[in-house]
This record gives sequence, structure tokens and C-alpha cells, in this order.
Amino acid sequence: MRLNRIITGLIACALLGLAPIALGSSAQAAGEGAGASVAGPTSGSDTGHRARPARNVTSKVVKKKGELYLKGNVDPGYSNSRVIIQKKNCRGGCAWHAFKTAPTDRDGRFRGRITAPRHGSDFWRVKVKKRGNYRTSYSAVWRTFRI
Repeated sequence: MRLNRIITGLIACALLGLAPIALGSSAQAAGEGAGASVAGPTSGSDTGHRARPARNVTSKVVKKKGELYLKGNVDPGYSNSRVIIQKKNCRGGCAWHAFKTAPTDRDGRFRGRITAPRHGSDFWRVKVKKRGNYRTSYSAVWRTFRI
């Protein structure tokens, strides 16, 4: 009687171990015939969530009346919010830090005053924090210096 229980338990474990393989292959075969595609997670993690899209952050440095401004636009749907203007003092290994925040208008446009150092270079970019279905997004990097 005890031997029957052990054999039954081993057979049940073996069938449970093979069940995901059998279900996966039949679902894949059914998907190929129906024209459906099966995709894994795109973020590289095992969470099963898809990666969030980035916002389109455009920027440029303009000089107006002797002052430098970093201005641009955030799309889509980032009206009446705040962007973070970040600065770093070196090209390579130093970290970005927040310089100031700038408000966006109803169309997602922003403008913030920046500076140029007396010696060397500063690097600038705009950061938009993750919100809703969008991940943290960044603009292009700009370099300021004096001639």
C-alpha cells in the first residue's frame, strides 16, 4: 500500500513537471496558425511588464540680450508641469545634479536661464520625471563655455 502511494506521487510530480512544456507548445502552435505573435518582456526583467515609452524632449541653447537660456518642448501631454534642468562640470565621470526647475506652459514649452563658466565647460540637459505611462526622459546634452 505504501509503495502504491510513492509511485502515484512520483507519477503526479512527473506529469506536473511536463504540463508547462505541453501547454507552451500547444499554445505556440495555435498562435502560429491564428496569425498571433507571442512576445516576452521587453525590459529584460522577469516582471512581465512592458517598458514604458519615453517623452520627446527637445531643447536648444539660445542667447538673448547677453543671457543664455535652455529652452524647448516636452511632448506629449506635459502641460503646466515642471522640468528639471541638470548640470555637470565635466565630460566624463562626474554626476548630473539639479541646477533649477522650469515650468512648462499649456503647450509643454519651457525656458530656463543657464550660465557659462569663466574657465572650462559646463554640460546641460533637461530631465522629465516619470509620470503616468511614461518613463523618465532626457533631452540632448548641451555644452557651454567662454571664448
